[in-house]
Amino acid sequence: MPKHIQGSTARIIITGNQAAKIYSGNDENFIREFNVLQRLGKHTNVVEMLDVQDRTIILQAGRCLREMLQEGDISHEQQEKWVCGLARGLQYVHDNNVIHADLNAANVIVSGDDIAMWIDFGGSQLDDQEALANYDEYSYRPPEHPDAPVNRATDIFAFGCTVFEIETGAPPFYHETKHMSQDGRISYVEDMYRQQLFPSVENLRFRSIIMCCWQGQYESMSALKQDLDSMGVQRSKPLSWYDFPAMRMAIRNGIRRLWPCPTI
Repeated sequence: MPKHIQGSTARIIITGNQAAKIYSGNDENFIREFNVLQRLGKHTNVVEMLDVQDRTIILQAGRCLREMLQEGDISHEQQEKWVCGLARGLQYVHDNNVIHADLNAANVIVSGDDIAMWIDFGGSQLDDQEALANYDEYSYRPPEHPDAPVNRATDIFAFGCTVFEIETGAPPFYHETKHMSQDGRISYVEDMYRQQLFPSVENLRFRSIIMCCWQGQYESMSALKQDLDSMGVQRSKPLSWYDFPAMRMAIRNGIRRLWPCPTI
């Protein structure tokens, strides 16, 4: 039985291992998603465009990561595999001059062979074409003037929020705001982020990665990926903040007020 999902800009019908994303009366988002996916082509951690029919884009299908996290019972091995794969995927997206602009666990699918892939590029920024979307209330920290409202730094910040959700099962500040109105949630979370106040990451395996994303220590996904590789290489040895290149750079630049962090 096909599964029907109504999104904000398109309707999705999932049948087997394919998803038909049907745009009706929304040419701008349809054209943007087509152009982005055409440029990105085939990458293990980015959804693949299989065909185009009129205003319908045929894509790979999979399970929504956010729904899987809400069900619980996710192993540390799965978490690590998903985080590393999504980091590779986002680095590839940025290397192709695309800013996703709506990163969160709801915009990730997991294939039958447990591969995590980024989806939903209909609002992404492509070259000098402004983004048509913006991050959800849990993943967006307004950038400091004069930075653009959507850029690599905002994607990396949202990536940190996604990693937090993968480890904890819920987005940052979800439990504090789940009974608020949407406007209340947006106001609360933005205020916390502006004050550099973040949820506790104590005891999380990827806490150093998450905090570097939130504190703006990564200039690129390549730097983040380097830290992830360091974790994998040195897994048998406890890691401190100084083991991460991004943190060494911050220390050398004279940043002293860093988030307290015990060794991993």
